[in-house]
Parts: sequence; C-alpha cells; structure tokens
Amino acid sequence: MKRLISVTLLASALAPVAALAAEPAYQGAPRGLTREEVRADLEAWEKAGLRNRYRGDGAPAFFDPSLQKQLAEYQRLRATTVPAAAPPSSGGG
Repeated sequence: MKRLISVTLLASALAPVAALAAEPAYQGAPRGLTREEVRADLEAWEKAGLRNRYRGDGAPAFFDPSLQKQLAEYQRLRATTVPAAAPPSSGGG
C-alpha cells in the first residue's frame, strides 16, 4: 500500500514537469513596426476619414453605415499601402 501511495505521489509531482517539457521553445519577441509602416498606417487612417471619428471621450457608433464605409476604406488602403510585416528571424541568440 505504501508503495502504491509513493508511486502515485511521485507521478503527480512529475506531471507538471512533463507538461512544461511539451511546451514549444521560446521563439523570441515579436518584431515591432518600422516608422515607415506606422506612417503608412496613419496615412491610410487619415485618408479614410477616421481621424476625426475618434476624438473626445465618446466612442463612435460602430453600426453607423458611414463609419462602416470608412473602416472598409481604411482596410483597403492599409492592404495596399502598409508593407506586410516580415516574419521574425529564427536566428539564435
């Protein structure tokens, strides 16, 4: 009986260690945006007319059709003007 209890305690103590070993290795911090990417995004935001929507304390009415058009235009502009983010390098260190 003591042996069964000892084996059970040992197994329950080692279970978290096994779970941690199964986790993927740290891949490094995500790559931040460049100034060029931030400027292109801001330009798309302003061209779509969204700059004035988000002034003051109140949030805009998200179901307003004109806001939906502006958001769609922003997404379109962003897809064509903001450079795609490059995947992070897999170099060691």
